[in-house]
Amino acid sequence: MGEEITIDFRLTLTDGTLIDESGEEPLRFTLGDGSLLPAFEQRILPLPLNEPHTLLFTPEEAFGHHDPDNLHWLPLSSFSEPPLIETVMAFTLPDGQTVPATIVEIVSEQVRVDFNHPLAGQPLLLWLRVVDRESR
Repeated sequence: MGEEITIDFRLTLTDGTLIDESGEEPLRFTLGDGSLLPAFEQRILPLPLNEPHTLLFTPEEAFGHHDPDNLHWLPLSSFSEPPLIETVMAFTLPDGQTVPATIVEIVSEQVRVDFNHPLAGQPLLLWLRVVDRESR
C-alpha cells in the first residue's frame, strides 16, 4: 500500500446535490487500498497541503455510464419483504460481493432492478483540502 492521506471533502452532483462530506471528521485513507475510485486518488495525489481545490469528474472517471444491460427482472418471491420503487437495496452476488441496486419497476410477480451504481452517468464535483500526508 502507499501513502496515508487525510482530506476534508464535499462530494456533490454538478447541480449541488450533496452526495457525501467529511463533516467535522476528515477522511483518512491509504493510497491504493481501494477505498477511493482510482481517478480520485490520481487527482488528489499531486495536490499540496491545506489548499482548497474543486475537481470535476466525468462519468467515465467516476461510476461509468448507465448501462441498460445492468437492468434485470427478478421474481418478486425472491424478496423477503415487498420492495418499493426507487429504493436502493444491497444485493449479494454469487461471488459474495455486495452491490447497491435500485428497484425501478414492479409488474405482476416480477421486479425490475437496476444494478448500475446509483451515481452512474453522473459527473461529480469534489471539493477537497489535503490536511495531512504520511508515508508508510
